[in-house]
Amino acid sequence: VLVWATAMLRGAARRRTNAAIVAAVCLATAGFFAVVPTLDMQTVLIAPPLLGYLLTSAVFAYSLLPDKEPLITRFCRMMRQGELPDGLEAYARMLTWAWAILPAFLAVTAMGIYAVFGLNAWSWASNVVNPALLVTLYVGEHVFRGLCLPHLGTPSILETVEVMFDPVSWR
Repeated sequence: VLVWATAMLRGAARRRTNAAIVAAVCLATAGFFAVVPTLDMQTVLIAPPLLGYLLTSAVFAYSLLPDKEPLITRFCRMMRQGELPDGLEAYARMLTWAWAILPAFLAVTAMGIYAVFGLNAWSWASNVVNPALLVTLYVGEHVFRGLCLPHLGTPSILETVEVMFDPVSWR
């Protein structure tokens, strides 16, 4: 954890905000690993999906800070060669909020399910229901956008995936 933290802090030293976020992630990770020996193995199984949901939420939420461009807005700009037609910027900002909120909600819900119903119910929720909800948001949003903003044309799911995996989109 210390090697990872040092590398991350070195890369984030340019901006205080980035350094604070990296420090918080490092402290949370170190805290998790400090507590792991006292936990049973079932409890350790819930950590990777939980951290994945929270990291996804944090990436989208971070892009909503005042001096940042919302992540979905950046993707839309990339897909349209820099141009954002009327209505798309506000829509993309709201969609970025949805992607910041849903994974955090899924993490909290999964933890509640684990606490109340145990590991089997948590596993079903985390491995079946939650991914289905994320895919529903992704696909449903494309359908919704096509209906609500028809002047933009039919949105392409595959084109969106290409932009999401383009390293330029993440700079």
